[in-house]
Amino acid sequence: MDANNFTADVFLCPGGGYQEVIDWPSVGCVDLSDPQYIEYEEVIKAAGKESDPVARAALYARGEEILLTEAAILNPLAWNNAYVLMNPRLSIPVSVTGYERWEKWEVK
Repeated sequence: MDANNFTADVFLCPGGGYQEVIDWPSVGCVDLSDPQYIEYEEVIKAAGKESDPVARAALYARGEEILLTEAAILNPLAWNNAYVLMNPRLSIPVSVTGYERWEKWEVK
């Protein structure tokens, strides 16, 4: 698995199966003159060839910034956190696996 599999295969023209859904930079990739798309294409192609992991991560971060904030064609839909209201008298052990162990909870 590589970041380029998603960033290049999905968002560069001709794209994979998702290009018809996002229609970016244009329907059917007919018009590739959008300056944001041109920069994105250059950044992602450079990242795919980069061997330095730090430089590569910086290039992918720039590509992500274009997708999320500038062109705004991609929107994160979920975050890995939740707000839970709990009684402060509960003693809850930290879960290593991510699953709550209800049977180990205690009331102080």
